Amino acid sequence: MPKPIGFFILPQKTTTRRKAERRGLQVINNVTLVGRLTKDPEMKYVNEISLCQFNLAVDRNYKSAGGEREADFIPIKAWRGLAETCVNNLSKGRLIGITGRLQTSSWEMENGQRGYRMEVVADEVTFLDQKREKTQEKAQENLQEIAQRQGKERPKQGQKTRDRDMGFDR
Repeated sequence: MPKPIGFFILPQKTTTRRKAERRGLQVINNVTLVGRLTKDPEMKYVNEISLCQFNLAVDRNYKSAGGEREADFIPIKAWRGLAETCVNNLSKGRLIGITGRLQTSSWEMENGQRGYRMEVVADEVTFLDQKREKTQEKAQENLQEIAQRQGKERPKQGQKTRDRDMGFDR
């Protein structure tokens, strides 16, 4: 088996990826970001699976000619239990760290052109600043909404719950 020459970032399930793997090259799709939320995260359900979406403002490593630091605004998706954790604990302005993978999607627009979108699918989210009061109130509201959606009462404070009681299937 030949030794790896270097690292390639390739899309998943492509012929190029399979060829690289046969040659002993590693295929990596790993993203790590630190930034602030641009607005409160939005929760929706796709086939009864929770999905949380938000944008992360990530500062660039340099300043512009005017001396101002520029930022990139990166769309983030979190699924299932991580989605519910994010929507319950995050709000606009919170500083977080994200580890995940880059994902692309494409579609055909009405004018016949192809549209593309890149986003990060989060595997881990780390809260890097203190939780605010507004976020705690929002978390309580979201927990009540989730409990109502599942037709169950929210557990009382101090009462132990299991993941499946809160809607997390493993």
